[in-house]
Amino acid sequence: MSYEQFHNMTSEQKDRMCDGDELRQRMRQYDMKENNNDAIINNSLKRHATSECPRHSDDDEIICDNNELNTGWSTVRSYKQKKKYNDKDDRVPPQSTRTFTNTTFQQQGNHQQNVLTNNTNNNSIRNNNNNMKISNQALVYAADYHYSSFKLLCEPKLNDKKQGVKKVNELMKYIKNDFLRAYPLFTKPLLVDLWWIDSEGNLQMIIKTTELYIYLCSKDKYPSELFNFKIKPNPPAHLPPQHVIILKWVKNSIADNDIREELSMTYKSIHSISTMNGTLNDRTRHVKIELLDKTDYELILNNKKISLMGQMFDVDEFLPAPRILICGRCNKPGHTKRSCQNSTFDICRRCGGDRSNAEAHNDCQIQYHHCGGQHISTNYKCPLMEEFRRELINELKKHPEKLPHHIQLFIPTEYRNKEDKTKYIQNTSSYQQKEQNININNQSIWPTLTYTSQDMNNPMNINVRESVRLLNNELQEMKKKYENDLQKLKDKYKEHLDTLNQTWLIMHQQHHTFQQMLTVINNNMKQVMFVTCLKTTKTIYEALNKIKTNNNDYNEAIQQLVNQIEYLQEAESVFTTHINSLQQLVDKQNEILNKALDSLFKDPNV
Repeated sequence: MSYEQFHNMTSEQKDRMCDGDELRQRMRQYDMKENNNDAIINNSLKRHATSECPRHSDDDEIICDNNELNTGWSTVRSYKQKKKYNDKDDRVPPQSTRTFTNTTFQQQGNHQQNVLTNNTNNNSIRNNNNNMKISNQALVYAADYHYSSFKLLCEPKLNDKKQGVKKVNELMKYIKNDFLRAYPLFTKPLLVDLWWIDSEGNLQMIIKTTELYIYLCSKDKYPSELFNFKIKPNPPAHLPPQHVIILKWVKNSIADNDIREELSMTYKSIHSISTMNGTLNDRTRHVKIELLDKTDYELILNNKKISLMGQMFDVDEFLPAPRILICGRCNKPGHTKRSCQNSTFDICRRCGGDRSNAEAHNDCQIQYHHCGGQHISTNYKCPLMEEFRRELINELKKHPEKLPHHIQLFIPTEYRNKEDKTKYIQNTSSYQQKEQNININNQSIWPTLTYTSQDMNNPMNINVRESVRLLNNELQEMKKKYENDLQKLKDKYKEHLDTLNQTWLIMHQQHHTFQQMLTVINNNMKQVMFVTCLKTTKTIYEALNKIKTNNNDYNEAIQQLVNQIEYLQEAESVFTTHINSLQQLVDKQNEILNKALDSLFKDPNV
């Protein structure tokens, strides 16, 4: 479609095109025509640029009409020779190629190719196992997720169950506060589902609570010692599927380490990055990314795209495929060793002989004892395993209620039906029906009503939980910021008190110096003004008494000298009394000031 055609469209037509309504309507019309007229099958609806060679992909599901797109595109007829790929060759068109593929023909071609590539062993086993029964035990094993164990290497080794109980309880107490800060909405008991002491004296634990499982996958969350036992954690290498995403169609030129280096700058919670088994081809592959933080996981999935090395790549959630329950005795699927009735001894997976002497079968010749192929008996390439896996998937599709509500299983491409395009299996039941017990004889008793189970994983609950978690993280950050500011204030105040203390010491020294100066001045003044003047006046008084010849001579001067002597004596007495009073007052002031400053410096928070 050209820009002018898109510009002339109404807003309603643009919305319908964005929602895919027109495309789905055209697909339905085409399917109806196909059912009515088989001759239409010979026509191909693939479209390619006139300068491009025909390409196709297993995931293309877009069908377009020849009258709609006529700008530089031509219809590829059925006589064009197409390059065929097998089911395990996951190739996609490059980003510069526009390919519109009808998945009906795609699936028919793949189905025909699968039929041609089946060997005689596959056909014989399929004929012999058309009525292969799938036990309930195999269904339960395939539907549920199997958690890996956490291993704690202990030194010295454990030899008593009581020691194991103490270690597990102490570990839960140690991580409780930090775990609740990381998951504030977690209300379940903080417990381990299963634990045991292995033959080497180490502690192993099974944890089925996803939050606790994710938390303990980080080695820095463990203590270095518990009850005088040094521990070294060995957590599982992979996270549960709820924290795993798939980066699709990544070029082989981009290494896993390059992906980690670039994504780690944006997403700090990356746990591991690895190439998915079975997705590597000549050009591209799928990369599995495990994230510790649920926020990063949901953010990437909601964006549906991720930028890497300047390119945009598709992102999808990781869904595990159904697991096959294989007997440890006869190596056949569908049952366990305890319920095995096919053999009385353990059969080697390589040669099919008696495995009583395990060392003799380390390098035995591979000879499959079910179909005679050159592979071990538990290999998924075996026709028996493939047929059992196919029947297992079909049984799970018939009975999806056997799956837990939080589990979705991926259906591999080679096990999908051409009529059914479903890629995963899930339990879609939303309501739990309860039996209504009605007492017919008592009309006043109401029947028990059915209730709707609240799904904690619906988008609204997830948004609420995420909002509460973000608010709690914000509160914790504010608390840390307040503590840092308070510590800075205390440091600043302490520095101020130290400065004030030094200033007070200097002032005290100055005060002491001034007091000494005043004492010296006081003594000098008393010596000069009172003692010296008084002696001088008395000396003059005595001299005048000796030199007078007449009784009236110098009487007036002598009387003034007598008055002056009395005045000096009284002034000295008053001055000395006043100086002593001031000195007593200064001593009291210094004592009170010293007590106040000592109290302030000893307790700076008062």
